[in-house]
Amino acid sequence: TGFLEDRWEVVYMSIMKVDPDLRPALFSNIVLCGGSSRFPGLAERLEKELTALTHNKVKIIAPPDRAHSAWIGGSIQASLRTFQDVMITKEEYDQYGPTVVHYKCIDGGDSPHAGGYSASPSSVALPDLHPPPPPSLSSQHQQQQHGAVPPPAAAPTVVEAKPAQICKVKSAADTNTFLIPLGNIIADDKSELATGDPVRCGQCRGILNSCSVLTQAAPPFESNRLWTCEFCGSLNMVDETDAEAPRSPTLTFVLEPAPPVGTSPQVTPYVVFCVDISSSMGTRDGGPSGPTRLDCVKTAVVSQIENLAQTQPDTVVVLITFGNGVTIFGDYSRRVNVTGRPLDSLASMLSEGEKAARTYCTLPVSKSAANLTTCANSLTVNGSTALGPALAIAVGITGKAPGSKIILCTDGAANVGVGSLPRDSAFYTHIAIHARDHAIAINVITMEGEDCKMENLGVAADITSGRVEMVDPSQITTKVVSLLSKKLLATNVTCTILLGQAVRFRFEDQEVIRSIEKRLGAVSDETDLTFSIEFEQAILTELERYHAALTASGNAALPTLLSKYASSSANTVGAVPIQIQIEYTKSGTREKILKVVSLTRAVTVERHRSEENVSSTVLSLSAIHRAANMAQKGLYTEARIELVSVVRLLQRTMHTMVQQEDYMSFIIQAEKLDQFMREAQQQSRVMGHMFGGRDDAASNAMYQMKSVSLKAFKER
Repeated sequence: TGFLEDRWEVVYMSIMKVDPDLRPALFSNIVLCGGSSRFPGLAERLEKELTALTHNKVKIIAPPDRAHSAWIGGSIQASLRTFQDVMITKEEYDQYGPTVVHYKCIDGGDSPHAGGYSASPSSVALPDLHPPPPPSLSSQHQQQQHGAVPPPAAAPTVVEAKPAQICKVKSAADTNTFLIPLGNIIADDKSELATGDPVRCGQCRGILNSCSVLTQAAPPFESNRLWTCEFCGSLNMVDETDAEAPRSPTLTFVLEPAPPVGTSPQVTPYVVFCVDISSSMGTRDGGPSGPTRLDCVKTAVVSQIENLAQTQPDTVVVLITFGNGVTIFGDYSRRVNVTGRPLDSLASMLSEGEKAARTYCTLPVSKSAANLTTCANSLTVNGSTALGPALAIAVGITGKAPGSKIILCTDGAANVGVGSLPRDSAFYTHIAIHARDHAIAINVITMEGEDCKMENLGVAADITSGRVEMVDPSQITTKVVSLLSKKLLATNVTCTILLGQAVRFRFEDQEVIRSIEKRLGAVSDETDLTFSIEFEQAILTELERYHAALTASGNAALPTLLSKYASSSANTVGAVPIQIQIEYTKSGTREKILKVVSLTRAVTVERHRSEENVSSTVLSLSAIHRAANMAQKGLYTEARIELVSVVRLLQRTMHTMVQQEDYMSFIIQAEKLDQFMREAQQQSRVMGHMFGGRDDAASNAMYQMKSVSLKAFKER
């Protein structure tokens, strides 16, 4: 029974994921095929179960010869003249390998030469990542019955392969990619608790760790130890003895203990709902009798107020609406309206928010739920969109409550007061930085099909580690539940990454960088970072010489910067050190913690060895992050090249079922991102300087993919 239930639930969920306008047609055209579909009663049972799940008419088509459906389809496909354009000969497969499938079957039937595959190994052309629609059957083929002799094929036309069009020369993708599961690292309480303060390098601020090498200092300092920093090469004199040196790769330092109970007031995070009540929120997307957009938002807000009153009764919940002005719904039915000239001042709006937090927005939701529910249910549409002032007030209210969440629901672009677009797009960067520095997460929910200037508005969520969602109004409740369900682990989070001297971070058009600092504000259990590294050009030259000498004579000297961390493995040529420092305030206890993760990674000059046991998940997630980041900067060609390079890398390393699943997840998301980039490139070519930038759908996708978590990537 469970087996069957899974099948109709899969059918139902698959159809529900498509556009609502297409669902009736899909429910009325469900075709059974394959041998296992011939179980007696399967068609009737499937129709019965699906009818109980949907109001749409359900029709199950069960052809009597469905056991041979695949063979019938193959026969028809092989009889088409267009089949010769996509079939792969044994000679082609032997010459180009599995990658030929990508070019002939996915890229529209071009030969590997036409797609750029025949170019030099470091050259990358830009095939489309998305598959073309299947060829349509001619009426003659549609009338043929299974087993009928196909008409004679016309003589094949010999077409000379088009020369490859090289967009850019780029080294093949490699495995020098890392994932930092920030949520997991912060949540892990099993790491070694270090005593005292961290011992830092005076030059680069690297921390003494289990990979560090200590030597005895010369008289008269023989009681001290010398430490040559593995990240910058500076010599440091330290008080540590060999016995006191760190032994664990992960260390936890308590920078400030939790304040004693009763010595300071407990700060409870806020949840602030900013709701658009402009005239367009009165639109009924579901037809004349359906709910308005504002009705959908009201339902979501009321349900979450009631839920918070039960699950987090001490949380302070605030409701803010914005139309021609801004209204703050405070304690005991108090309403404060902000209109006129103050709406044009960021400082005035922040000050108004701070005043509200001190005076009339103080009650926990356990006491304010009834009043807030009444206020939410009474909302009506009104005028324009004072989005910027409302957001500034919300940030002011939450300024002294780290870990607070702002949920902004809108269906239009800001046009009143600060943040009006396109005049004041810089406002969103300024308010986001202010919010991040106070550990406030701004989450943005917009309506599908509307122009909310997500490219500007999404900056607020991007900088504060919040989320952006563009949804059908009927799905708002689900999205709000998802946003509020994220478990907050830490606030005021800063992540610093240090690299050894042989490598640098892989950034385009920037000078050598071996240290980066990322300020994240708040971190949840699903926060993940990725980064990629590359070797310095001088080290690469040395490695090439080393490899040539080793191949010629069997003996060679390692590059100096790598020999310090040489491995005993015969397959490696040294190692590079990496250190991750995560400083944060622990949620709940308010302890200030520093976690240090130090590691070395072996280096090999043989590509096939580096690709033997790679994590396809990390490679895929990192590539999505990088490509989305490039695309957001307008580097569409570079981003598309990055995706194609990683496709080839994943194909080379695909050996297990898990790697195949990761590959498919990557392809699905890369196709979506690639589609937006191709559209933007085409619009830019056609419209030139008149191109007004990305639409909301493209901006939403790029913001989401820039920060997609490991969990979300797996789910997609």
